Amino acid sequence: MKKIILTSLALILSACGGSKDLSGEAVGSSSSSVSNVNETSTNNDSIDDAQLVNLGSRISGSAGSLDIYDFYEFTAIDGQFIKINLSGDTGSDLDVYVLNNSGLIVYSSSGDDSTEEIEFTASYAGTYYVYVYYYSGNESDYELIIEEDN
Repeated sequence: MKKIILTSLALILSACGGSKDLSGEAVGSSSSSVSNVNETSTNNDSIDDAQLVNLGSRISGSAGSLDIYDFYEFTAIDGQFIKINLSGDTGSDLDVYVLNNSGLIVYSSSGDDSTEEIEFTASYAGTYYVYVYYYSGNESDYELIIEEDN
């Protein structure tokens, strides 16, 4: 059931023009320090409204039945190793996904709890999207870390 929902979501994102104008994009940061960022209320519930963050961001957010999706956008350099960690409250099931600049899911972590991790090497220079997906359970505060891993 979960895979059907995720496949449907990927198709919906693509059909809705799940991409952004990439002109003038910044090159990903190579800073190893982590800066704290707060989720921007509920205005980041779609790829078109993704909250812009830098590599090295520690994002505090929340997800639940009324806030199912939170999207974040960052840039990376071709060949850059990226590490994404998600940790939420006990009793919730949160998942995390990475989408390419066309809005297609390229990496995912969807275990049965609210602790997820993705590590990947950027295959192109440009925009990537991360979204936190509330799958089930209790509403949850979460911490999402998106960083370059050396």
